[in-house]
Amino acid sequence: MSRADNISHHYDLSNDFYKLWLDDHMVYSCAYYPTGSEDINAAQIAKLDYICKKLRLAPGDTLLDVGCGWGALILHAAKKYGVNAHGITLSRNQFAHVEELIKNADLSDICRVSYADYQHLPTTEKYNKIVSVGMFEHVGKGKLPVYFDKIKQHLTDDGIFLNHGITRPRIGKRFGHSPIAKFMEEYIFPGGAIEDIGHITEALEYEFFEVHDVEQLRLHYVKTLSHWRERFTAHRAHLVTLVGEARVRAWEIYLAGSQIAFETGGLNLYQIVCSPRQPSGVT
Repeated sequence: MSRADNISHHYDLSNDFYKLWLDDHMVYSCAYYPTGSEDINAAQIAKLDYICKKLRLAPGDTLLDVGCGWGALILHAAKKYGVNAHGITLSRNQFAHVEELIKNADLSDICRVSYADYQHLPTTEKYNKIVSVGMFEHVGKGKLPVYFDKIKQHLTDDGIFLNHGITRPRIGKRFGHSPIAKFMEEYIFPGGAIEDIGHITEALEYEFFEVHDVEQLRLHYVKTLSHWRERFTAHRAHLVTLVGEARVRAWEIYLAGSQIAFETGGLNLYQIVCSPRQPSGVT
């Protein structure tokens, strides 16, 4: 399948499906729990703000969100930080949802969304801040250099790039063809690939990025998945009416298996902040 087909397989199930068990803003990535006592809604808002602060967003900045999901980050950045935000997605359901959100929030002058592949962005478009949250797992095996090179083409020389994504330990690669991996490939994330943190930072440096900060948030994902599973179970009967018993059962396995993997260290989550390598760097 093409990348667009792979994305559609996972994200175009139904917006109503995701609304039932994600937070109020439909943020489908690891939340951030500053105290540990936050509910999923507060934790996702905390994550959005944490990312904005790491990017040092300020009025007048131009922000590209690669794989913007249901638009929570670009709307938050536009509303709170006054940036010109542009989100791209390959999910038609997400695209339609974000367009409506922007219109309803009266933010069309500083916020926009495109149905687009990151590889096909116009070469003339430049941004001084670029973010990608939970997207680079969909880039595909062996394609990180292409991905990071494309990011760099669209980032100004003094810009900042933040990548938020799932990794696995290098030793875990030996299990790449396990039954669990095959299940995920066939039923949940076709075309996806998860790399180790060393390979990711190496690929960034190979593309002349300078890595400034690497933060591990593994236990935050354990808590996030626990909240998602509670909500998923609470709405199970309704979810079955939307996507069917077989699909719901597959997702129960996926969510439970993911929580176990993050609890045991079989999967990890890192935020990496970097910039194009310059003599002066970013201070």
